[in-house]
Amino acid sequence: MTHRHSTRWGLAAAAVLVALSVPGLSAADNDTTTSTSSTTTSTSTPTTSPDELNVTKNDDTKNDDKKGGDDKDDDTTSSTSSTVEADEGDGEESVPKKDDTPVPVRAHSWSTTGNSRLSSHADDGDPASAFVTQMLDWAPPTWAWLKADLGGNVPLTRVEWMWSQAGAADAFTVEVSAGQGKWIIIAQPGETPVGQWTGVTLERETRFVRFAWRNPNGDRQLGHLAEVRFLARPGFVADGKGMTPQPSDVVGTSESAVADRSKPETKGDHWVVQRSTRSSNSPDKSSRLPLDGKPDTAWQTALSIAPRTGWTMYDLGDVVDVPTIKWKFSQVGGADRFLVQTSVDGKKWSSISEQTNAAAVDTWVQLDANVRTRFVRFFFTNPNADANIGFLSEVRFLHG
Repeated sequence: MTHRHSTRWGLAAAAVLVALSVPGLSAADNDTTTSTSSTTTSTSTPTTSPDELNVTKNDDTKNDDKKGGDDKDDDTTSSTSSTVEADEGDGEESVPKKDDTPVPVRAHSWSTTGNSRLSSHADDGDPASAFVTQMLDWAPPTWAWLKADLGGNVPLTRVEWMWSQAGAADAFTVEVSAGQGKWIIIAQPGETPVGQWTGVTLERETRFVRFAWRNPNGDRQLGHLAEVRFLARPGFVADGKGMTPQPSDVVGTSESAVADRSKPETKGDHWVVQRSTRSSNSPDKSSRLPLDGKPDTAWQTALSIAPRTGWTMYDLGDVVDVPTIKWKFSQVGGADRFLVQTSVDGKKWSSISEQTNAAAVDTWVQLDANVRTRFVRFFFTNPNADANIGFLSEVRFLHG
């Protein structure tokens, strides 16, 4: 009796051991979580982590680059699904799979630098049309960007784009932002074959997507971005909150960082301009021409189509008293309306005077400003659709 009882318990223990060794029955077999972040084209499937890159900024005076964008892209998380076996005799059935199809998202509005009016071509469904800058041949663009506003934070999983022409994106980045002016670079891809979709995978709540170009090789134009598209997490449904597009950027605004303060200097009766910059629809370093003492050299826009606006800005190094501002033009008729604006931080601007064309070329116009300021900007609009605007040949900022 004792022997038969021991045998029965031994067989039971062996059966338990066999059951625990069967694949799929172990309690330790959980779903697998993987992280991916990649830039791929539609013709291949390699997985490559996007580089973490720096955004360059423009300054006509020193042409120094400002670096930024140190934040890394979040990883994309996916989970494997498993099949649950039913009780013996009931047959096999699978847990219904969730719809894993990404949700297409359209931009609510677009904005761009002043050197192009073709932002709408990037999502018009026509690969033959494209966003590209529109500068005159003698004035290659220094930079350009195209920004999509998705209307509210969207859980993006992928951003894709297509080129219409090669050779115009030597220095190109894709950046995202949830707002507050903080941009995160998610990719700096090389050019891919024309007419093919390529893109970057991410997992991030995003409202704005920006495509940004620099021009290290002096190309005549930048861009040739034929189409873009945005994909959101499966199941995403816009709730309508915050879906009002933000006001478009002032056309021509450079996104250059404000330089550190420096000690103001004087020369004769005026303050020395320590740095300057200008709108993207004007030639490189042209903001310095109104400071060279030559009445026949001038800042002006240089577009193949009539510009909406254009501007040039001057930094005196720190906040100082400026009782008088003076200027000249090299050509009459290119300044039908412009504002003289001041700022202590380079971000918030006050218009202190509205002006128009001078009576004659090479003639000083004087404004009693009586302001404390660090920055002065001449902001031109184009009410009469002139071919180009500006022609500002000389400026002076007098001290007391």
